[in-house]
Amino acid sequence: MKIKTIIGLSILVVFCSCKQVRHNSSENAVNSITESVSDNGILIQNHMYRGTEYTDSLGNNYKLRYIPITITNESGVHVEASIVFDKEYQYPNADEKFKVIPLPTEWAVEGKGITEMMRNELKDYINQPKMNLSLEPDETIKIGIGTLYPLPPQNGGIDVKALFLISDKTLYEQCKWLSENWQQKKPKKSLALKLDFEGCIIIPCGEFHFR
Repeated sequence: MKIKTIIGLSILVVFCSCKQVRHNSSENAVNSITESVSDNGILIQNHMYRGTEYTDSLGNNYKLRYIPITITNESGVHVEASIVFDKEYQYPNADEKFKVIPLPTEWAVEGKGITEMMRNELKDYINQPKMNLSLEPDETIKIGIGTLYPLPPQNGGIDVKALFLISDKTLYEQCKWLSENWQQKKPKKSLALKLDFEGCIIIPCGEFHFR
């Protein structure tokens, strides 16, 4: 009788352990980092994209596809960053336009749903697509960056892939640059955003300042 009880308990423990492993594996998939870049003491970790829909005050419907981004200052000094996007961008080889917007910390928090207040505040970032960041040594902050395009899209969705510090632009010569003049410069601590639409698209969007 005792032997049967021990065997039964052992099976139960193994079963629960397997369930726990599967649960953790699924949770890690949600939290997984898709691209991590460390340059000049700045670590940028780009996470898996999320999506939602947005309706503006005129009743126009849009798709918002965004990624959470974790930025850590490992440089040992105070740093500031400015992230600025144009009011809108044009799809490559098409007349349709889309927007790129920065999103505050609450959009990047894992496990937090999108509240009505967060949706209402979107218009502020749509009208002024810029954000200033300040990080002390070893400080970490979370933000989001997303694309906003009309529904239904005429040319398909356009996804954010990664924010990064570009120190060697030759690594991205195969990409479509939305600012050819900027590509000719020699950026040292410049920020750029990589998008995915029929290949790679690069949008210059700011720079870091080390104090």
